[in-house]
Amino acid sequence: MDDLYVDEDRRSQGAGAALMEQLAQIAKEKDVTHLAWNADARNTRGLSFYHRLGAEITEQHGNRCFLRWVPWSAT
Repeated sequence: MDDLYVDEDRRSQGAGAALMEQLAQIAKEKDVTHLAWNADARNTRGLSFYHRLGAEITEQHGNRCFLRWVPWSAT
């Protein structure tokens, strides 16, 4: 997957969490070990959302943060 985006007028309504939950379910069914992506460090709202999900920043290069999420490890 290249990109996952929630329209600005749909944010803070649970759409992002629902998308990530569905993505996590698909990944788990396919025996994926984790989900990884990158985000702009200046996107504090997005990074806060990812942190609430349980994702961790594993690296940062300039304004690019690399994140890792293992959602099923908490269940």
